[in-house]
Amino acid sequence: MKTKKLFYLALSLFFLFIIACEDDNKTIENTNDENKIKVELTSVSECKEDNLKDAFSSTETCIKYTYNVDAKELSLKHVNAVFNCCPDSILISFSFTGDTLIISESESSALCNCNCQYDLDMKISNLDPKVLYIKVVEPYIGDNIPIEGEIDLINKPTDSLCFPRDNYENQIIVELTSVTECKENNLKDAFSSTEACINYTYNVATKELSLSHVNAAFNCCPDSIMVSLNFSGDTIKVTEAENFGECDCSCLYDISINLSNVEQKSWFITFDEQYIGNNTTLDGTMDLIHSTDSIFCVLREGYPWGM
Repeated sequence: MKTKKLFYLALSLFFLFIIACEDDNKTIENTNDENKIKVELTSVSECKEDNLKDAFSSTETCIKYTYNVDAKELSLKHVNAVFNCCPDSILISFSFTGDTLIISESESSALCNCNCQYDLDMKISNLDPKVLYIKVVEPYIGDNIPIEGEIDLINKPTDSLCFPRDNYENQIIVELTSVTECKENNLKDAFSSTEACINYTYNVATKELSLSHVNAAFNCCPDSIMVSLNFSGDTIKVTEAENFGECDCSCLYDISINLSNVEQKSWFITFDEQYIGNNTTLDGTMDLIHSTDSIFCVLREGYPWGM
């Protein structure tokens, strides 16, 4: 009997040892995670109207920073960052390459026909004191000077980097100008119902690009139709959506979009459509230098096309 008790006691101690080892491993993993550099977007101001004054001019953008050496925490404020007036949400991502920090700013959608200035507050944790080179990638920089420069967290723990933004009005502005009624069989135009097309016209003098998406598919009874645009280098991504589809059917529409302050160059445009299914994606190159007025189409034979 005594032998059995000793056996169970030894077995219990063995399992306690295993559990203790597992707990120690978990503690080590958490400690490692806590030492990783973390970047957080802590706050975004409202759209800065003319009556919202601060220490910075509206004709400049700045990175204001403060470094806390004891907490190893860097606080950044991007003053006068430009986004759409109705961005839905503002996002940041970051990457480190050696001692270079790259912060990329973006918006989830651009719902209004205007741009606006905002202040963004960011916090970087677990950052050792060093000389850091910082770059900020902005969605509406246009021809402006990019934000990049050296910040010395050892000798200048509080300072600012500022850059002129005199051509703020030259940012690309997007507007959904018109949407047709549901195109019934008796509503004929120059395009077949078995194709979807982009008809574009560029005005060199005004730098305006007019887009017409012919035979875009939506619900027969959409509450509203919306578009948002995202820019990545020379690529324009147009995302189309409906607010609410009330009917049990789909329909074809023509959508007109106007873009202001568009640089005359070659752009690649692609459409993210709500009811594309297995159909070919509508995309193509718009060479605004050699052709200011052109059309490109894709074949669409699945419902509601071809009806």
